[in-house]
Amino acid sequence: MMTDEQVPKARPESSSADHANELRRMVCVGSNGVMDAQQESRTAKMSEFMVIHIMLGGPGISIIDGRSRKWRFEDHPYCGPVVIGKNGDPLENQPPESSPFWEAVNCWYRQGKVTEQICGETFAKWVKPTIQKMIHLGGNHYMLDTSKQSTEAGG
Repeated sequence: MMTDEQVPKARPESSSADHANELRRMVCVGSNGVMDAQQESRTAKMSEFMVIHIMLGGPGISIIDGRSRKWRFEDHPYCGPVVIGKNGDPLENQPPESSPFWEAVNCWYRQGKVTEQICGETFAKWVKPTIQKMIHLGGNHYMLDTSKQSTEAGG
């Protein structure tokens, strides 16, 4: 475990190269909090490289919302769904929170993110949940209506 003296302090005046070297040193520090000779040489070799990791959102997925509008989006593992245009680039204006797109995507997430290939295109498979009916028994007492007849009628 590293002691307080060994923990690098944030220095706003330091350059990005200093910061990168500090991060490399932190990554290479052994479990005892001290770098050995092998770790030192690895860190020196790494100082020549600057690694940038860019995560793509993955393949485009289409979803049809509750109002029958088709949306194409990427499901980014860190940023979540991003609506994309015909050319595959993210749209400048993403749908607002009140958009039916978000209801569809949230249901799709809750239902396990199942996809289906239709004519070579990947579609998100989701079912809009039905509102369950309550039967008033009297006073403050209600019972959930679980009869098949009420669910077939559209709830």
